[in-house]
Amino acid sequence: MPARHSASTHVLTESRATSLRSSLLSWYVEHKRDLPWRLPAASFPEVDDTSASGDDAFSRGYDAYIDRVYRCLISETMLQQTQVATVVAYYNKWLTLFPTLGSLAGAGSDSVMSAWAGLGYYSRATRLQKAAAYLDGEFVSGRKQLPEDPAFWAKHVPGVGPYTAGAILSIALDIPVPLVDGNVSRVASRILAIHGDVTTPKSPGASAVWAFAKEVVTAGGGRSAGDVNQSLMELGATVCTPVGPACERCPVSGDCSAYRGRVRHTKSGGKSADKAQAFFSKRRAPSKVAEPITQDTDLSDIEDLCTICPTHIDPDVLPPGKSSTDYIALYYPFKVERKKAREEVADVLVCVREGDGKVLLEKKGGGVGGGLLAGLWDFPTVLRTTETPAIPTDLHAHTAGQTVHLFTHIRRTSIVHVTTSADADGDRVVWGCGGGEREWADLRVDKSEIGVAVSELCLRNWRCAAAFIDGDMKLSQTSGKKRAPTATPAARAHKKQKPSGQSTLKF
Repeated sequence: MPARHSASTHVLTESRATSLRSSLLSWYVEHKRDLPWRLPAASFPEVDDTSASGDDAFSRGYDAYIDRVYRCLISETMLQQTQVATVVAYYNKWLTLFPTLGSLAGAGSDSVMSAWAGLGYYSRATRLQKAAAYLDGEFVSGRKQLPEDPAFWAKHVPGVGPYTAGAILSIALDIPVPLVDGNVSRVASRILAIHGDVTTPKSPGASAVWAFAKEVVTAGGGRSAGDVNQSLMELGATVCTPVGPACERCPVSGDCSAYRGRVRHTKSGGKSADKAQAFFSKRRAPSKVAEPITQDTDLSDIEDLCTICPTHIDPDVLPPGKSSTDYIALYYPFKVERKKAREEVADVLVCVREGDGKVLLEKKGGGVGGGLLAGLWDFPTVLRTTETPAIPTDLHAHTAGQTVHLFTHIRRTSIVHVTTSADADGDRVVWGCGGGEREWADLRVDKSEIGVAVSELCLRNWRCAAAFIDGDMKLSQTSGKKRAPTATPAARAHKKQKPSGQSTLKF
């Protein structure tokens, strides 16, 4: 049984926070990545001059103030669930299309979704535009100062939670407000040696991490708040990584409890136990916050005992076959078992119009996929259930194959069917349509030239259909647009393996 420890083990003292802050800032200035959204913080302009020149100075200052907040809002929204390397191009393109907060607030939803297409998690685009509209209507139109309370942002601004609120206030406006993302959670769990759950919202472990972040960002009077917060995230992204952390390059390894544990294992050669191996084979969070207090515990210390770290695993014990180099990644942070993705099967109809080869799309609203793909254009789709109607035989659809697409908590297998239509308006095709807007679109061109915002799922299903259709895509003349490649060697191989009874379509 591992020794119980005090809750104060996971509390950052003021002096320790000040030391960490100083080391992080020095390291960040020298090693931070050059990213387009990393700009100096702004502040609300205070101009005492009431003359015309004073008004001009206020306007310039206010525009810069709002622009800084807007750019931070864009980058932080895009960076949710998306890698930095992917976001850079989208961020630059977004600012070209919607250069100001007001321009985004007044933009059409189709243009917003089109600009977002390819980033995934499309509800972020809708919430981003709603946030812009709220801020523009409530504050910018009246040249008012934005609230500096993170609770206000999390409660009133669409799409903004505690993390994004902290990011905007600290990074854009240099207000000493903490933030916690996956990188900060990992760094904090290792510095404070928290081997309990730090990811479940409002859990004791998550609360300890937020307290850590607050201590660090407010230390030293809270100056350079944005750089302090970004240094924590940068450290987690580039040095204190989930697997194989580069402790030898870490600026705060000397004050990291997990690193000290790794050094201790290196010197001792490490211990192992069957109990540890059993634990790691399941790697579950305990059903309770902590095990009952053992009888050999000093009862006078009960109130100060840690309620975060599970007592059925000893960080001083390594599982068999593991070395000291594995120690930090194994124990810090604790990996909570996630809920398995729900399985879905859907029938998808790719209807190709005779004459120009365009395909029928519909705009997703509240029907199938509405919550996941709302505002985007996609093929008519029906989720399979015990009551799902079969595709009508009069559509003469051929099964082209299937694709698999992962949403956040859903794994969808799409069975792709292909048919043709001479109906210019697509009225003959009603199967799978949710009654929304319809559009004939050419998906053979570059994505930027399609003209409507389509999802990655739509393009994946189109590639499956295109591989099934004749390798040369024998369609009638198009409008003269340059065609994108329609079938890779792998796709053509797939086409040759069609089940018996399915014929190649000719257009």
